[in-house]
Amino acid sequence: MNDPDIMLNYLETLLKESNFTRAAEHLYISQPYLTQLIKRVEKKLGTTIINRDKVPFTLTESGQIYYQYLEC
Repeated sequence: MNDPDIMLNYLETLLKESNFTRAAEHLYISQPYLTQLIKRVEKKLGTTIINRDKVPFTLTESGQIYYQYLEC
């Protein structure tokens, strides 16, 4: 994913929905695609960007930095 605006939208939707399936449906993409996209970003950054352990999902400290980067 090279478009920061699209990735920002994906992250915002995922945080709002706190569920990969609902977020993917809202974005009109498949859940596996969204999951793999987030995993690829995390692998590239070498850290997790989303706390998935509890609802609602939140950004990790690294995720907050990545989010700010996407906003610029």
